[in-house]
Amino acid sequence: MEVSSATSAANSATTNDAQSKLVGDYDSFLKLLTTQLQYQDPLAPMDATQFVSQLSQFATVEQAIVTNQKLDTMISGLNSSAISADIGLIGHNVQVAGKDFELKDSAATVSYGLDADAAMAVLTIRDASGAIVRTMQVNTAAGNHTVTWDGLDNSGNAVAAGEYPFELAATVGGNNEAIDPLLMSRVASVTIDPKSGSLTLNTSAGAVPIGDVRRVL
Repeated sequence: MEVSSATSAANSATTNDAQSKLVGDYDSFLKLLTTQLQYQDPLAPMDATQFVSQLSQFATVEQAIVTNQKLDTMISGLNSSAISADIGLIGHNVQVAGKDFELKDSAATVSYGLDADAAMAVLTIRDASGAIVRTMQVNTAAGNHTVTWDGLDNSGNAVAAGEYPFELAATVGGNNEAIDPLLMSRVASVTIDPKSGSLTLNTSAGAVPIGDVRRVL
């Protein structure tokens, strides 16, 4: 959690530097003012209005810096809360957008959704060279569906375990439309970038940016 707000920490350091500089300038100004008042000509006193104006400006800047410090604290707290929630995903299954799935133990699963009934829906699985390994007709009804590939090619032969690119497409209202597929993965850990504070989920399907998560199961 200490890396939860690297950005906030940098902002806080900048604010503290500004505060220290202001204090130094403020002290210097008061010393100069005191010295000037001490040696001023009694018959021609200095204009007090100018000094009051400068004091007021210093006070305004000081208040602005204090406000920034409070905002830094609030942002740090919000970041910590968000990270705590993301760490709570560890051990859960999540669905993420993807175009490759892993064939393992003769099975690979993908989910998809249709907004309306389709005349046809097809899952096309390819190998690393782009050649078609398997073409499968899938559910055409509106709603969310899950498809499991049994690891067989179009000739009924078992293929090797590994990563396989795939596409999902449907024919709706006479138009062919690509379907955004969702892959299910189990979250094993969470990585936090110490510079940006961004989070990455380390899942059974590899590293997944938190923004790619579509559903938590």
